[in-house]
This record gives sequence, structure tokens and C-alpha cells, in this order.
Amino acid sequence: MLEPPKHISWSVNNVPYATFKQFLDNDTPLKKFKYSIEIDKNIDNESFRNECINAAKLLPDNLAIPLSGSDSEIIARSVKLVGKQATIYYEDYPWAENSHKEKSKQIAQELDFPWICYDADYDTCLTRMKNYSLQLGNMSRGFLITLGLFEKIPNTQFIVGGLGELEKDGWIYRKTMENCIGEDWDKEIIIPCPPTEIIWWLWARQNKRPGQYTFFNSTKELVKSQAEHPLLSYGKQNKGVCNTVAMKNAEWPELTYKEKTDHFHPTENFYNKIYDEMEENMFAYYDENLFTLVKDGFCGFVNYTRLLN
Repeated sequence: MLEPPKHISWSVNNVPYATFKQFLDNDTPLKKFKYSIEIDKNIDNESFRNECINAAKLLPDNLAIPLSGSDSEIIARSVKLVGKQATIYYEDYPWAENSHKEKSKQIAQELDFPWICYDADYDTCLTRMKNYSLQLGNMSRGFLITLGLFEKIPNTQFIVGGLGELEKDGWIYRKTMENCIGEDWDKEIIIPCPPTEIIWWLWARQNKRPGQYTFFNSTKELVKSQAEHPLLSYGKQNKGVCNTVAMKNAEWPELTYKEKTDHFHPTENFYNKIYDEMEENMFAYYDENLFTLVKDGFCGFVNYTRLLN
């Protein structure tokens, strides 16, 4: 697959399935990003766990699963349960917790999947992110760095990525909701969907690399099983907007990764330093006035309350 499932769509500046770069190259400001999901509210779905397994059944064989957290672990376990072959990949960033690496290896051994680990130094990672940001017209640090790992995976393997879930529990999502929806953003289940939702698809299209990059919205039933789950934590009690940790641990009690992993926040200063360097590099090629920040409105929103009722 080089494109997302048919029930997923997006537009940039009102142009369906557009890229960011096509506007930047023409000195056109990035003003509007829209992200949509179409689901029949009457569609029958099973539990979140079962829908993960059902989605895994639709994948081909000979899979590549970059595994560094609970989302990708769920994918690996689902794939194992349906009897498909996979290789587990891990990239060891110098700032990441060593326990993440050990857990990834442990899971691969438990599931009897090959485990391949690559080392990555700081300078290589930063150069990689700068290059991808220019290629794709986006500065999403954590999502861009993963593309370097994707490129190390043999073309014969089908990449499965763990995007597409409802987890949005960072401060930037809360700020985005307050700025774009208002102080009463939590009255309905509205999930912010920034450009990061499509960045791996843009790379796949550009590089002709088939995969399922947003596993957790790959089927309508899987989306619905999350949105209506009683343990989905949505609202101002969270650091951000929506937290799915309790839901995942309840449905997948065998998980090794019990908490959401974050490979890019050893410190906030570190995170900001990388962004500043990427921004400086981007603005050397494109006028900074062409960009609108996510928190200022360059973000899509899916209202699940209205979608499912």
C-alpha cells in the first residue's frame, strides 16, 4: 500500500491528498490542513484486542515491524497470533533509555521473530531529520527520524507502522485544542490530527515503499473499537487530550511495554534544541512566513462523538 485506507483522507490548503512541499516550492503559505475519517456508526466491531488481530489478518506475509513501544508491540503480538512471519527492527538512539532496547529484543525472542538493531549517533540523526524535513516539507522530529530506519529495511519486506491510534497526550495537543477549539474542547471527543498523521504515507509514496504505516486506523472496526472503549481516557484530567494506556493494558495484559514510550524527551531542552536546528535549516531554504504552527491551526480534527452518533 502506498496510500492510506479509503476511509482516511486529508487535504492541504483544500487540495485533496496534497503534499506540503508542493506549496512550499511555489512560495505558497501552508494555511490549512484537514484530516478526515469516514465510519458507519452502525458498523459491527469486536473488542479492541480482537480488532487488532483482525487487522493483522489483512497484512501480507514477510513483515517488518519497527518495535520500540506498546503500539508496535501490539502489532507484533497480533501478527504472531495470526501466524505471519515478521522481523523486528530497533534503532538505538544515543539519548534513548537502554531499557527500551532490551524490551524490544526480549519481545522478539518471546515471539520467535528475528531482531535487528542499528546504532545511530546524534550527528547522523540530526542530518537525517534535516534532509527529510526538506524532502517532505515538515519538521516533525520523532516521525522524521524513523524514516532512516525504514530505509534500512529490505524492499522485499512490508513495513507496518504503529501510527493511527487515538493517543494524543502531549502538551502541544492540549495547546492546539485550546487555541483552535476553545476552552470547552472536552465537551465532545475531538482528536487533533496534525500533519504527522500522514508523514510516513508521504514518504512511502515518494519512495514507492508499500506498507501499512497507520495500523491503528487501518480498518473502520479497529478505529471504532478504540473510540468507544470504556477505558479511553479523554479530557482535562490528562496531560494532553487523550490517553490510551489503560485501554491497551486491559486488552493486552501481556504487554512488556506498560507505559507510552517517548524517545525524544530525555529533557525538554534537548527536544527544543533539535527543533531549533531543524527550523534554522528549513528557513534557510523556505521563508518562515510560509509555515503555520500546529498549535495555531495547521491541524486536522476528528469529532468522534458526532461521527459515531
